[in-house]
Parts: sequence; structure tokens; C-alpha cells
Amino acid sequence: MVDLKISRYDPRKDKEGLEELIAAYEYRSIYPIQKDLFSKEIGKRVLDLKLRNSMVLAKEEEKIVGAGFFTTYDDYLG
Repeated sequence: MVDLKISRYDPRKDKEGLEELIAAYEYRSIYPIQKDLFSKEIGKRVLDLKLRNSMVLAKEEEKIVGAGFFTTYDDYLG
């Protein structure tokens, strides 16, 4: 059985994994995901500690399998 671990977003370790997750599930979005705008929004959130702490990730063996955002978010995920 694989353990599911919930952690805060760490921009140094998790940026690439989060982008891979978005690319893998892009087909489930109601609206097209603009990856450049998504990356720009994540970049803005990294600069504000409150916003960065509101981003949580679900990981299985250090691979990101889910993400959650607990603040107002520009709708790049659909």
C-alpha cells in the first residue's frame, strides 16, 4: 500500500511536478489551460507567503498526484 502524504507547495522541489500534473489532467478542464498563465499565477503566489502556504499537494512516493488551492484563484484550471 502506498502512503499518501499531504504537504505545502515548495517552489524549489515541486514546480516541475505541479506542471506535469496540470499537463496530465488538462483534458478534464472545462476551459483550455494556458500553461504560461498558469505558471505566471504560480510564480505570483510563490512571492507571497500567505498564498504559497495556501497551496497543498498530495504526494505518493514524492510524486505529485493532486493539488489544492485554498484562496481565490484565477480560473486557469477550469
